[in-house]
Amino acid sequence: MSQVRDYTWVQDANCAGGRLNDFFVEAGRVASNSVQQLCKKCPVREECVIDTYSSEFASGGYRAGFSPSQRRRLPLAKVLDVIRRESNIYRKTRRPTR
Repeated sequence: MSQVRDYTWVQDANCAGGRLNDFFVEAGRVASNSVQQLCKKCPVREECVIDTYSSEFASGGYRAGFSPSQRRRLPLAKVLDVIRRESNIYRKTRRPTR
C-alpha cells in the first residue's frame, strides 16, 4: 500500500496560484530570472525539492530553483546544502517591514 503524501506546504509556495507553465522550459533552455528568483526566495523550497527527488511525477520543470538536469547531476543532500546556504543569505539581506 502506498503512503499518502502531505502537500499542505504547497499553499505557502511562492508559485502557488501562479503560472506554472513558466517553470517548464524547452530542453536546453533556462527558466527566466524571475522564475529562478521566485524559487530561491520561496519559504517552502526544501519541501519542494524533497518532493521532487521522491516523486517521478515531479521530475520535470524548475523546482526549488533547480533545473531537471541539475537535479539529475546533484544528490539531494548537496541540493539541500545549497538551499540552506542561499536561504541564510536571503534572510540576512531582507529588510524589515514596518
